[in-house]
Amino acid sequence: MAEVTQTGNTFRFLDLPIEVRNAIYDMILCDPPPAKLRRVEQADLLWLPEGMAYITHPRELQILQTNRQVHAEARDVMLRGNQFIRIRARGVGQVIKGFMLALQIPIVRTSARFRESFKGFVMTHSIDLASDQLEPAEFLGSEHDADVDLVILQRDHGLFCKALATRGVLMVRGFGNLTRHKLTIHNPFESTLSPGFLGEKNQERLLQPYRDHLRGFLDFSVDGSVSSSVAESVKQAVAKEDVPDPDSVLAEFKRDKDLGNRYFRQKEFHRAAEAYTTGYIKVALVRNGNLWSQVAAKGGHDFLRGVSETYYQVFLNCAQNILVFLRETSESDKTKIIYYCGKADYHVKSATAAGENFTSDWRPNLQQMAKLSFRAASIERVLGNMDAAKSLIDIARQQAPSDPVIRREAEEIDALMRSQAGLGRLLL
Repeated sequence: MAEVTQTGNTFRFLDLPIEVRNAIYDMILCDPPPAKLRRVEQADLLWLPEGMAYITHPRELQILQTNRQVHAEARDVMLRGNQFIRIRARGVGQVIKGFMLALQIPIVRTSARFRESFKGFVMTHSIDLASDQLEPAEFLGSEHDADVDLVILQRDHGLFCKALATRGVLMVRGFGNLTRHKLTIHNPFESTLSPGFLGEKNQERLLQPYRDHLRGFLDFSVDGSVSSSVAESVKQAVAKEDVPDPDSVLAEFKRDKDLGNRYFRQKEFHRAAEAYTTGYIKVALVRNGNLWSQVAAKGGHDFLRGVSETYYQVFLNCAQNILVFLRETSESDKTKIIYYCGKADYHVKSATAAGENFTSDWRPNLQQMAKLSFRAASIERVLGNMDAAKSLIDIARQQAPSDPVIRREAEEIDALMRSQAGLGRLLL
């Protein structure tokens, strides 16, 4: 790394001040180009990304091979600036892959050989099934998706922990109790120019995302190059879990439903979907959490019936939001129509299990059942399944014979079927 100037003097890279050299190392080794990320918090009206977000090693890694001094300086900056974290999961890989994809958490592109030989990890987070009685099949995904081994950067660690605490619990009821988490802190800085980098202050910073996001994770350990007091405090923080107040849970759920309804009436369909989704995710986290039995006991009969009914209403509203969105945007792409209708159908099916889901004796009345049948009929109509649409709308009319919206939908379905029958006769 030398250059001859016009005056004949040789410029040496090492003649630059160390601060300048460090800035160059940081720019080359610690500042990957920003990915064009499209994170999906709720997928009702959004496509999931097509693939994982990857960070590729910069081509300029040969700077590490220039000479011993440059190698030492550059490696020191690379390890401090990136702080590579290895995530290893057995049996729950599909859960991890699901939120890594949806939230586009960047993964450092590596090979299995590299991960086994690399000595620069600052931490390994190992996730396993908490009981030998559990099988990967009890989680989502096929057997070949059960394990993952990947690398992320410390800058994205908070997003990973947040997703682990929310998406994990959403996808698998009792996720915190069903999984075992072992954090091993490594100290790759001992052999660098910053041997004291991983002191207690940076240990705290490295582990802070677990304190911020994880609750009710009881089988959780921290060992390796870490202060025993720091390790114990993190373990206590992630195990702690406060019992939510049932009245507050239900009141907030209703507020989110009302907000979604307001956006829907204003034809702000994406905002409506976000409000509805936010509401039922918060409730689902309580339902799938470790303390549900205590919340249910504290809230009693009225709480269980109230949350069941609101859950039913919100999911039917989600389905209606999608259907009206399709109509208002005149969507013609068949693939998108099938995708959106699949989401709407999921919401209708979720609504049917509201009482059972919350261990409640609540059941919808005839008017509420008619709305469900109406939504189901509308989905089949959009998909072109007119016989199914006809059967479902007839059920809705029996359940709510005086409902003008249902009557109008039935008339439109009848008209479409007569029109299609007429076209069929012309073809004959």
